[in-house]
Amino acid sequence: MNVRKQIRYFLSLALSLAIIMTIGITQVASASSQLPGGNLASSDVLNNDLFILNQQVTIDGTVNGDVFAVGNTVKVNGTVNGSLFVVGQQVAIAGKVSGTTYVAAVALTLEPTAVLQRNLYFIGLSLEALPGSTIQRDLLTFTLGATLNGTISGNTNATIGLLNLVKIIVGALGGSFQIPVLGAPPTSMIPAGVGAGLLASPLAAFLPAAPTPTPTDTTPWITWLLAWVREFAVLLVLGAICYWLLHKPLDSASQALRANPLLGLGAGLLWLLLVINIFLAVALLAVLVLVLGFWLGTLGVWIFALSFMALTLASLAFFSVGLFFLVAYGTKLVVAYMVAAWLFEKIIPKVAVPAYVSLAVGLLIYVLLHSIPTLGWVVGVLVTAWGLGAFWLAYRRDVV
Repeated sequence: MNVRKQIRYFLSLALSLAIIMTIGITQVASASSQLPGGNLASSDVLNNDLFILNQQVTIDGTVNGDVFAVGNTVKVNGTVNGSLFVVGQQVAIAGKVSGTTYVAAVALTLEPTAVLQRNLYFIGLSLEALPGSTIQRDLLTFTLGATLNGTISGNTNATIGLLNLVKIIVGALGGSFQIPVLGAPPTSMIPAGVGAGLLASPLAAFLPAAPTPTPTDTTPWITWLLAWVREFAVLLVLGAICYWLLHKPLDSASQALRANPLLGLGAGLLWLLLVINIFLAVALLAVLVLVLGFWLGTLGVWIFALSFMALTLASLAFFSVGLFFLVAYGTKLVVAYMVAAWLFEKIIPKVAVPAYVSLAVGLLIYVLLHSIPTLGWVVGVLVTAWGLGAFWLAYRRDVV
């Protein structure tokens, strides 16, 4: 199967799954609870789950179950004795939610009387927690702007702003995006005190010595070892799968990179910048799809609007996940495979080393280098760029 057929097959699979998701969501929407005007009066008590789809959704009463609400404007003023799932443009919560709250919206406001007894998961453009609002467990959010004046009893894991999104993407592609400040021990996977070993930083002589742990303090070593083993295990498993299913493309990209290593690195750096912008464009496009979908809903075609949003967002999600795995893992696999094969040819040229052994040894070398303080991040970025260049060279040779 050539590259074009593989891409065509992947897109067909993504489109098929997106259509299945769309049909499922529209069926749920068609079977939604019939509330007059999309409102649950304050005197009403519903002893069941509530599925509601309307332009204006207002819940003033009590729902003894989970609530699934989709609307242009969603207001929860009553009590939800279950989990709350909301997709909307303007969402406001002023009541009590006993379960976990999941919200995807342009803007979410927690009124002073809002009490969320479990976690809040939010993705959107704006989050405002007014004074008096309470989140009794954790907050996990990705948003472009947030004002948090309420009470959060648990942990807050917030990604706020476009710059933080760039940091997340760069960190995922090249490793930890942490550069230590001169005068402080470097932050890395290696525990404090490993300054003179095999994995020591080349800059260790210019940085102040980190405190040596006591002989009985093995926690830093165990933490580092588990992180090292976890990264190597993930890459090894993915490498085995790719070697089994995609051995020819992996070998083709490796050969293309060996033939033009400098061209591959230069092209890969340009592609790395392009990929970061692609992820940002996908995030912006997802927001635009939500806004357009809710605008279509205001015209009274909610089923079509929801189908449009589900199909488009599912397609974007499949594309983003595929691209992420290619860049975050595929690049490491092809470079590790190429470097180890080259080393074996130089060290033991008369021995035919199996390809899977080269892949495993190459991944081991990469993980060791990636664990070096500060330098590990540079290695991760260069390997990612080099891998992207390898894919580009292989595509240019085999397809163009």
